[in-house]
Amino acid sequence: MRITLDQLRSLQSPVIDLLEILSLEGQHYMARLSMDNQTLLLSEKNGTTSLFRGAWQIQDTLASFDIRETQVVHP
Repeated sequence: MRITLDQLRSLQSPVIDLLEILSLEGQHYMARLSMDNQTLLLSEKNGTTSLFRGAWQIQDTLASFDIRETQVVHP
């Protein structure tokens, strides 16, 4: 399933159990969120996967959320 940043912000006190930062050939990164026994891909409003230039950019984007664990996953 997919979730946008706006949808994530609209949730009441969301807790991200696991943030997986997936490296795509070292050039882009995407965020996979585990919350409420669901796995969600952070996506744009048009349904495409949100891509970031670095792991730090994902962490900065999600810094205001309660994240229990973060893992960086390389292929």
